[in-house]
Amino acid sequence: LEFRLLQWFDDAVGYKVRYVPATLPDLLKTPDVIDYEQRHHPTSSPAEKIEVAAARLAWTRDPSTNMEVCSSIQSLRGFARGEGVWSDLPRSQRIAQLDRMAELTEELYPSLRWFLFDGLRRHAAPVTIFGPIRAVLYLGQMYLALTSVEQVRELTRHFDNHIRDAVVQPPDVPDLVRGLRRETVR
Repeated sequence: LEFRLLQWFDDAVGYKVRYVPATLPDLLKTPDVIDYEQRHHPTSSPAEKIEVAAARLAWTRDPSTNMEVCSSIQSLRGFARGEGVWSDLPRSQRIAQLDRMAELTEELYPSLRWFLFDGLRRHAAPVTIFGPIRAVLYLGQMYLALTSVEQVRELTRHFDNHIRDAVVQPPDVPDLVRGLRRETVR
């Protein structure tokens, strides 16, 4: 399943990829965070997810890459504070993850642009839009792939509205993440 996702990325070379992660952007995750998330998911192994995340990061480092990511600022703050699903992730691993996100968002900008929207005003389901050719909704332990031109266009418009409403723009994300790192207490 995860390797099919890599094929979809390869199919989208030359197109803009738009991505709303279920938690944090996979390509920015540390192996410890991936391991923590996958411990209770029987559908894929942590090793497989780590390999796929590394491949996505390598794909993103290609100079021709054009990727936009959108997620709520609240989800990032909740991670930094160790709230919700992150309550059992040790502080040291959250700090390492925040450091990695700050470094990679700085390194990969402008090829990778991470927009943060206000989750109180907008909602976004986990989705990856591979240019005009495919949109893939993440439904937990499975993906729903849509290839209808109209469906892909509609999801693209929905994603673009999140960008328009973003409260944090990509150049500001590294500093925000570093600030959240300093606030991480437990």
